[in-house]
Amino acid sequence: VMILPTLWLAYYRYYKKTYPESALRKSKKNSRVNQSGYDLASLKLVSVHFGGRLAGSCLGWLFADFLFYGAKLFASTFIKVISPNNTGVMTIWLWNLLNVGISMIGYYLAAFLVDHKFYGRKRMQTVGFLCCGILYLIPAIWYRQLTSKQHIVGFQIIYFLASFFQQFGPNCVTFLLAAEIFPVSVRATAHGLSAASGKLGALLPAIIYNYIDNHTKFWVVCWFGFAGWIVTQ
Repeated sequence: VMILPTLWLAYYRYYKKTYPESALRKSKKNSRVNQSGYDLASLKLVSVHFGGRLAGSCLGWLFADFLFYGAKLFASTFIKVISPNNTGVMTIWLWNLLNVGISMIGYYLAAFLVDHKFYGRKRMQTVGFLCCGILYLIPAIWYRQLTSKQHIVGFQIIYFLASFFQQFGPNCVTFLLAAEIFPVSVRATAHGLSAASGKLGALLPAIIYNYIDNHTKFWVVCWFGFAGWIVTQ
């Protein structure tokens, strides 16, 4: 059913749609002035006049994505701890579904309060980062106790609460702040640099976690929560 719309979309994009790169090349070819393909003027303005804001938005997005994607990499470890004798596909799917449901609650609560004058974007990101830092610090200190059968419920609560505060916090706010704290003339450049920093934050845990054990992962990720809290402030 979907093959016809897909083929039409491919045809339209390839033969009909004008992309910014082709428009830029055409403009450069028709102009007598030697133009650059990059907006160096916007980059200079951002760096000189809004360096502090740029550092805040870039680092905030980097720390937020490290927390978010680092938690995704925690999922298999978490499931093995709470279901050591049952790691089938259905078990993994059900635990992930529960985690997604809790994250969705945080997401809708964030949508409800993101414009509220008594909470808003900055406070939401601050509280989210701080709570994630504290929640990941607890299993870093008491990892052996929390992963034992006697305290496994506490470990579950910590993991689910961290997922909640990631959504009810930086994961729903970083891209908004990066779009709102810069003037229109440099907004696209600043937002693009901030988003690129976020992609770096998503890549880092995938690399670092290959070289450390499960307990050490909590010692690493918790400081990104505290660093994000400080940067946001």
